[in-house]
Amino acid sequence: MEVSVLTCHGVPDEAIVSLRTGAVRRQAPLSSNRPLRFPQVGPEGVLKFDIMQKIGTGYAVLRPLQDAGTNYKVVLGDGSSPMTAEIEVKPASGASAPEPEIVETGNGAKDAKEYLESTGVLNFIQGVLQVVVKERPSDPFAFMARHFMRGYEDSKIPEAKKPEPKVEAPPTPAPADENPAPPASEPPVPPAEPPAPEVAAPAPAAEEAPAVEEKSAPPPVEEAPPAPAEEAA
Repeated sequence: MEVSVLTCHGVPDEAIVSLRTGAVRRQAPLSSNRPLRFPQVGPEGVLKFDIMQKIGTGYAVLRPLQDAGTNYKVVLGDGSSPMTAEIEVKPASGASAPEPEIVETGNGAKDAKEYLESTGVLNFIQGVLQVVVKERPSDPFAFMARHFMRGYEDSKIPEAKKPEPKVEAPPTPAPADENPAPPASEPPVPPAEPPAPEVAAPAPAAEEAPAVEEKSAPPPVEEAPPAPAEEAA
């Protein structure tokens, strides 16, 4: 049997859809839009429909080739939340083959690669694996864990120093130009011409004394001729 959710009004996209019939339960995020498959319908012919809200997420990377039970501590959230869980994982006898999981294709692999490269996780993991292959430690998991902790124990990891904020120095004013160029919008002022040398004014001509008129000498006085002598009587 295959069940698909066509519409779900008023439910957030991050909600989880859970369907159960008989003893089989299937669940998936509402935004996945993928059908849920059941081997058969329960004997009562009832399909239970649940909407669940996620309040925490955690992961446990399982160690392979473990014959006995192994305990794991799972931190739910980003570490700031106090929610944790402790689980035990051990092989089950007579377990049936797991149902193949539908792997979403598309841009998921490309986005995952871009994330691993941008955060440096891919290069770091490759470097750790190269060291493991070269050193071949007896406990490779503890060896890798030490590198993940930068060689420190969990309680002795030094805190990263925060870079001090850089204080920018005020800009240095440019030295003043002794002969600053005139503004581009104004035409250049031509240099002032040197003043012409002063020419001494000619001295005023001396006034000529008025000519003195020469008085002509009076004409000579003519002497009267002598009177004739009286004739003797």
